[in-house]
Amino acid sequence: MKRESKIQKQKGFLQIAFAIVLAVSFVLVLYENIRINKQEQNAESSAQGSLNSMVKGQSVNTNHEINDYGRIVRDAIIILNKNIDLISQGKAISAEEVQGARDNLLLAQVPDIFQKLHINLVSLASDMLDTGDIDSSKENIKIKQGNLFNQYPWLKTIIIE
Repeated sequence: MKRESKIQKQKGFLQIAFAIVLAVSFVLVLYENIRINKQEQNAESSAQGSLNSMVKGQSVNTNHEINDYGRIVRDAIIILNKNIDLISQGKAISAEEVQGARDNLLLAQVPDIFQKLHINLVSLASDMLDTGDIDSSKENIKIKQGNLFNQYPWLKTIIIE
């Protein structure tokens, strides 16, 4: 009987120890889940902020600079394409329009991510002003226009709008 009561005491002790270990484990798992959720929320909010301020690794201003530049590019593309169509038809370009588009491009504040596009547009406008009646120059302009549309396919949507 003494032995049975000793076994009963050990069983009770083991049950209590198991209950304590189970409770502590439960509390630790809850604590870890809460900590992980907080980290995920912090990561999401900082990642969302980073996504809003980064494009291809470069900082983007969320002010009107990009919108203004987009408007200038749209206007220039429309004018340049209209005049390239005139060149294709063998007609004279409107030098004042092309010069105005080129001047607007040169005066624009260019966001870093559009530097290469900007250089290509200014180069195209300058070439158009320098063409004269030389057929090779006219063909070169058409090639530059094609290359520009291949590099920046979204420019075609500007023409449609």
